[in-house]
Amino acid sequence: MKWVIVAGGTAGHINPALALAKVAKKNNPDLEIIFIGSKDRLESKMIPEAGFPFISLPISSPSGNIVHKVKGLVSVFSAIPTCKKILKKEKPDICLGFGNYISVPVLKAAHQLGIPTFIHEQNSFPGKANLFLAKQARAIATCFDQNQFPKKKTRLVGNPQASLLKDFKVDKKKAYEAFNLQEDLPLVTIMLGSLGSASVSKMIDEAIDSFHDSYQVLISTGQSNQYQYKHSSTERVKIVPYFDGKTYLSLSRLAITRAGATTLSELEALAVPSILIPSPYVPNNHQEINAMSLVNKKAAILLKEPTLTSKILAKQINQCMEDPAVYKSLKEKALLGKEKDPAREMIAWIEERIQNEH
Repeated sequence: MKWVIVAGGTAGHINPALALAKVAKKNNPDLEIIFIGSKDRLESKMIPEAGFPFISLPISSPSGNIVHKVKGLVSVFSAIPTCKKILKKEKPDICLGFGNYISVPVLKAAHQLGIPTFIHEQNSFPGKANLFLAKQARAIATCFDQNQFPKKKTRLVGNPQASLLKDFKVDKKKAYEAFNLQEDLPLVTIMLGSLGSASVSKMIDEAIDSFHDSYQVLISTGQSNQYQYKHSSTERVKIVPYFDGKTYLSLSRLAITRAGATTLSELEALAVPSILIPSPYVPNNHQEINAMSLVNKKAAILLKEPTLTSKILAKQINQCMEDPAVYKSLKEKALLGKEKDPAREMIAWIEERIQNEH
C-alpha cells in the first residue's frame, strides 16, 4: 500500500497531515508515504525534517492583488500535467489532501488517473481548495460538524494531531524549572498564537494586577507581537515570548487561548478547561465557530474580543480557578473529549470507503 499526502502553506495544514502519516506508519510499517508540497514554503522544511520523502512543486499562491491571483491560479492548474507524471511514476493507491491550494493540482490529477482521493478539513468553515475538491473526493474527514460537504461521504473524526498526544509525556521538573515556575501552585497558561495579539495582550497586561495569589500565570506574548508589556515577570506571573504549547497545556489547570483548530485539538486531547478568545480577524469568523465545538459541550468558556475588557478577563480567570463548582463542571466536560483517536478514526474511514467501492 502506498499513499501520497498533499499538505502545505501553514502548520495548521501540515501538522495534521504529519500526525496522520506517523500514526499510519506505526500501525503499518510496510505502508509507503510520500508528501507533495510547494518548494519554497513551510512544508519543504517541516516534512523532510519529520523523515518523510518530499516532492516539491513550483506553484505560487493565488492570493493578493488581482494580478497575483491570476498568476497563482494559472500556476495551480498548469501544474496538473506535472502532477500526473509524478503520480504515474509513484503509483499510489490513494491521494490525501489537507487543504491549501497546493492540493488542487495533485488531487485533480489523481482523479483524472482514477486514483481515489480523500480530503481532511481542519476548520469549521471549509477552505476554498477543499470545497472545490469535495465533489470528486471519495471521502471527507472533518474536525467540526459540517453542512458544506455531501453528508453521505463526510465524517467528523477530529484533528489527527490529537492522536499523537495520547502518549504525550512531560518532564515536569524540567518544564517548571525552565521558567522558574512553582510546582505547588496551580498553573494558568495564556497563549495567543505565534504572532500574538496586540489588542488582547493589552487587556492581559491590564488584568495582571487583578489576578489572585492562589495560582500562577505563564503568558506567551507571541514572537511577533507589536504590543510591549508594561509588566515584567514576577514570582507569580511569567511573561515570555514563546513556550511549547503542548508541554505547558498538559501542566495547566486552565488555559486562555485563541480558537485555532490545532489549539482546540490539543485542549481536547489533554482535557484542559479553557477560556477561548477567538480571533475576529480570520475569514468567515471561523475561530468563533470552531470555539463553539467546546463551548457547546461546556468544556470551555467563550469571551468575544470586541466586548472583552481586562476586568471581565480577570474576573473570569479568578472564578474558574477559585470556584470549585465552576472548575469541576469544566473539567468533567473537558475529560469527555480525551478518549478520541482522530488519526485512527480517519484511517478506518478511508479503509471503509475503499472497501465499499469494491
